[in-house]
Amino acid sequence: MNVYDFDKTIFDGNSMVHFIARLAKKNRSVRQRMPEIFVAGVQYKMNIKPERSLGKMYSELLLLIDVEKELEDFWAEKTKRIKKWYLKQKEPTDVIVTASPEFLIQPIADELGVRLIGSRVDRKTGAMISKNNKGAEKVVRFRAEYPDAKIEKFYSDSWSDTPLAREAEKAYFVRGDRRTKWSKKKLAK
Repeated sequence: MNVYDFDKTIFDGNSMVHFIARLAKKNRSVRQRMPEIFVAGVQYKMNIKPERSLGKMYSELLLLIDVEKELEDFWAEKTKRIKKWYLKQKEPTDVIVTASPEFLIQPIADELGVRLIGSRVDRKTGAMISKNNKGAEKVVRFRAEYPDAKIEKFYSDSWSDTPLAREAEKAYFVRGDRRTKWSKKKLAK
């Protein structure tokens, strides 16, 4: 089994940023709420009550839109951002383990025919219903679903994923389309 982070790993960019930008461009209500969405995003990046900040950001957003329709339109436009190197090596046993909300990534995971473990968010209210699936939490969530699974290869663009990289036989750090072996120094810590 191979495991992949999503944003900036197999997707070119940050899917939530692209989703919000697309909504703001076409939806007046979302544009009006952008200050609140922006502040919540900054608080998350500054690690100020991260789950609460994300929940606030998601609730500001999701209460203003038809989630199903917007996701369908979003992925119809953004599927082309899945990196070609990933599409060439994709296998049906792949698992995407991401901090992004499952409601956002599930449609593309289904289209790719792979499994997904992401942050759980109530798609009606925007409330977080799990911890943010980041860093060591990715290992906890992965092992809860696949307790005995062997990760052959792991790919991510973020050093914060080192705990999951340690679980893999081989780990690769991704920058754009370039994949290099994970730093032995980082794995040893």
